[in-house]
Amino acid sequence: MRAQIVKISSADISTIHSFCLKVIRPNFDKLSIDSDFRVGEENEIEALKRETMSEVIDFFYEADTPSEDFLLVCDAYSQLSREDALDEKLLTLYNQLSSTSLFLDTLLISKKLESDFMQSPFGKVLLDEISLFVKHFKPIYIKLIDDIMELDGTPKYLSAFTSDFDLICRLENALNEPKYSVFKSIFESYTPLGVYGIKDSNIDSDFAKMIREKFKKAIAEKFKGAYFVASEESISVSFEQNAKICSAMHKVLSRFDEEFAIKKRKLGICDFNDIERLAYKLLVSENDEPSDIARKIALDYDEIYIDEYQDTNSVQDKIFSSI
Repeated sequence: MRAQIVKISSADISTIHSFCLKVIRPNFDKLSIDSDFRVGEENEIEALKRETMSEVIDFFYEADTPSEDFLLVCDAYSQLSREDALDEKLLTLYNQLSSTSLFLDTLLISKKLESDFMQSPFGKVLLDEISLFVKHFKPIYIKLIDDIMELDGTPKYLSAFTSDFDLICRLENALNEPKYSVFKSIFESYTPLGVYGIKDSNIDSDFAKMIREKFKKAIAEKFKGAYFVASEESISVSFEQNAKICSAMHKVLSRFDEEFAIKKRKLGICDFNDIERLAYKLLVSENDEPSDIARKIALDYDEIYIDEYQDTNSVQDKIFSSI
């Protein structure tokens, strides 16, 4: 401990953005930026963003021939009541995308549904949910059923638990060749049976009923009531429409990003998102591997400690993973 305390004085302690600047300053020539750039004040950057977004929206509104992409974006936000709400929504989306490694190209990931929904990135999230559901409840139900048969034989209420367990097994089998229609059918077919007589049983009835309520609630509110409501056809139509909207937003926000970059260059400033993305560009190669610069910087560090790492964004995570 004493040795570690002595080393603190020589540690390179800084904020994430200060570290990024240390990477950028010596390598500015590789980024096509001025060597004397400065980080803009928060209020200055925010005002510049709003001014630029207002000008971009006016550009699209005042065009002789309305842009189909812009009209599609406007239609997506047609429920907005305030005149400046579109500016705010687009700026919010831009700011959120600024913290992702793909930046605006994240919008281009959205595409038509070319295979079963469960094979899409969104479907795989549902598969993880189902897998966790099965892994959680299967051993609990096996133990409950064993206890019931050992202590009470084959009482009337046993069928409620074996019916639930049958659904768990069907879900487990369906995970081997996941199809949206199969999962939807399994959940829709579920009708919980009553547990009559369980109060007079020899098992821990309160625990058994508590587990059962959690099981039923998960199916009713999550899987049957939310995740597997839509038809396959409506999901396919939704994917196609969302892909068009995301592509349109990409074009509108790309125009904004270009104009915003021009204004910043004229003022010789950058914002914190620029700093992160510039450092990312230097440290992460096109094949998503550490660059030569990253490998050189990594030699200067034995360990890296980051406070509140769970709050870092994907760009920051890739920056530090590279070294």
